[in-house]
Amino acid sequence: ESDLSHSVPTAQERDQFQRFTEALLQPPEAGAAKLRDLIGPNQEAYLVIHVSDLYKLGLLHPDKFGVAYKNFMLTGNIHGLINHMKVEMKEHDYSTYTLQSLSDRDIRAFFLADEPSTQTLMARLLPFTEKEPPLNLQAVQLVYQQGGYWVYKLP
Repeated sequence: ESDLSHSVPTAQERDQFQRFTEALLQPPEAGAAKLRDLIGPNQEAYLVIHVSDLYKLGLLHPDKFGVAYKNFMLTGNIHGLINHMKVEMKEHDYSTYTLQSLSDRDIRAFFLADEPSTQTLMARLLPFTEKEPPLNLQAVQLVYQQGGYWVYKLP
């Protein structure tokens, strides 16, 4: 294990990872096709996404994927929480948000900063307010969801 933690990715691995993240930034059909190209036509393939991957993708491609997050404390008043989200969206002109449960008392809201970010494969793989749900996505097939994890089969 210690050998793995100190290994440096090869140029090919870096290129593949770059192509993988760029596929997530494409519209759903184009992104799924690029992922399929990376894997090859005959290999069964699944894509596992976690809600926190939104922020990681934004860090890798800040010019192409606008994302922010903010933690909130759960107080038992869901209407108050929704109002906080609406205020945050209005203050920063965010397009939409999704939530991640951090604990019984804490929740993280991920906000997409602009409309183009909401049209990416990455954004369409997760449930965002006032956007089409992942179940309706035709580019990939949702096969499992647990907590913040979403598993899709690539066609």
